[in-house]
Amino acid sequence: MSEFYTLWTDTGLQQIGASVAQDKKFTMPAAVVGDGGGNPVIPTKGMTDLKSPVWEGPISSITQSRTDENTFVYEFAVPSDAGPFTVREVGLKDENGTLCIVGNFPDTPKPVAADGSVRDMVIRIPVHFENADSVSLTVDPLVVASNGDVDRKIAVHNEHGESHQDIREILADKTAQATEDKRGTAAIATQGEVDAGESAVKVIVPSRLKAWWESVRTWGNIKGKPLAFPPVQHTHTIDQVGLKAFVGMIGFFDCEVPPDGWLEANGGECPSYATALDTLIAKRHGQGSCGRSLLPDLRAEFVRGWDHGRGIDIGRELGSFQNFATEYHQHLLTNGSSHLHDVQPSEYQNFNSSLAYYNIKMNDSVGVWIGGTRYQTGNSGTETRSRNMAKLVCMYAGI
Repeated sequence: MSEFYTLWTDTGLQQIGASVAQDKKFTMPAAVVGDGGGNPVIPTKGMTDLKSPVWEGPISSITQSRTDENTFVYEFAVPSDAGPFTVREVGLKDENGTLCIVGNFPDTPKPVAADGSVRDMVIRIPVHFENADSVSLTVDPLVVASNGDVDRKIAVHNEHGESHQDIREILADKTAQATEDKRGTAAIATQGEVDAGESAVKVIVPSRLKAWWESVRTWGNIKGKPLAFPPVQHTHTIDQVGLKAFVGMIGFFDCEVPPDGWLEANGGECPSYATALDTLIAKRHGQGSCGRSLLPDLRAEFVRGWDHGRGIDIGRELGSFQNFATEYHQHLLTNGSSHLHDVQPSEYQNFNSSLAYYNIKMNDSVGVWIGGTRYQTGNSGTETRSRNMAKLVCMYAGI
């Protein structure tokens, strides 16, 4: 047997036996503690009272054991103002004041405020009944519980798995892990998780984001950097500076040699290694001696947007060439009164009117002449063109 234990007294067994025989409910609404007269106590069945009672009060709660339906735990609190004494014995009394349960207790001092303590002393006594149906689990509703006792009851209630079930169900959904499409709660990422950048659900706070940024924006973390700092003069590829080029893209460059990955659009044959470009242009501009596609020859050419069904430049295919042309037009020549002459470019034409005879020449190098007299000047040459600037035209091959 354990050193500390409780047992039924003979009078207690008689009382509960009588209750069963008379079909009456049996209750033990009062608790008692004693100091054993200053000595350890060995409880016996024949005891009718504690050896040295020092306090008696009401039971504050009775709970059924979750593991044994015939065992109940009687709980009571010795108030903070009771004492001072040392608890060495405990007991439970029925409604008639009969000592039914008696037990010994480890020497436990019960101080008072003058000793520097203002706490209640909570004592729990487990009691086993052979016939639990005969037990009346009632607590006097007039008993005034202490603040500490109230706090303990609330804590026990809240921790019970079935209390506030309606609230638990509501909160269960709201406190679940938040996702991209569902509201909820989210944990704060640790610095290690921020640095790793792998979590898709944890929250990053500004201080840890700043710490991560300070750790990575160093010279040692720059990818593809020169070996020396400050770096010597050097060049970067499009991929290195983060620009994106697509195979077949046309680009204009202010240099005489195509950049890495680009080929001059000079009508030459696609190199054997430019397979993606060869497949893309698909011999649209012709086929070379090795059977691969020819690049478009854009040297000294203007590039015009493909009509592609708009109806302005009708009949053109993608990549087709178009020669220069001068749009048909008319010039108004006057001599006293206005009259219209249709003048074709680069031709001599004779016009006779009621006012005068004109020999008109449209010459691409000197302008318009009428009867040997120059009437129109301008920037003229061997072609019709707009202002322009010469650049190296290349096509991206992705190599």
